[in-house]
Amino acid sequence: MTDHSADHDVVVVGAGLAGLRAAAVLARRGLDVRVLDAADRPGGRVATDVVDGFRLDRGFQVLNTVYPALRAAVDLAQLRLRAFVPGAAIRGDDGQLHTFGNPLRRPTLAWPTVTDGLFGLLDKGRLVDDVIQETQVPNLSLILSGPTPPNPSELLGSDRRCKIN
Repeated sequence: MTDHSADHDVVVVGAGLAGLRAAAVLARRGLDVRVLDAADRPGGRVATDVVDGFRLDRGFQVLNTVYPALRAAVDLAQLRLRAFVPGAAIRGDDGQLHTFGNPLRRPTLAWPTVTDGLFGLLDKGRLVDDVIQETQVPNLSLILSGPTPPNPSELLGSDRRCKIN
C-alpha cells in the first residue's frame, strides 16, 4: 500500500465526531484533508445498526447543548432533542416489556429492576461485575465505554481510510 498522506495539507486521525468536524472546517477553508480511521466506516463510537427493520443506536447518547462550538456548528432546534431515561426495555418471550435501569440515576427504577423476573438476581449481579473494573487506586473503580482505541501511529499504516472533500 502506498502512503499518500504527504499529498494532503492536513491528515486528521480519527473519523469520530470531532475528527469529522475538524476535517469539514478545514476543507471549507480550502485545505485538502485526508481522514484516517481504523474502523470500516466513519462516525467513531456513534453508529446506527438496522436489525430486523429496527434502528438501534449505539455509542454516544448524550449531547451537551451548552458548548458554544456545538451551538455554532449545529442548529439544535432542527434536532428536536428529547430527554430519555437511560436503561433498557426488553420484550420477553411472555410478550411483556421488561424495563431495567440504573437506580443511581433514576431511583424509581430500583424496585422494578430488582424484582423483574426476566433475569435472575445472579445474572443481574454478573452484569454489574462485568461492567465495573477495579483499579489499583483505593476506592476507584472504572466503568469504560468500549475497547481501547488504536494508537494513531497504527492508523497511518492502515488500509482503512475515508476522504472528505
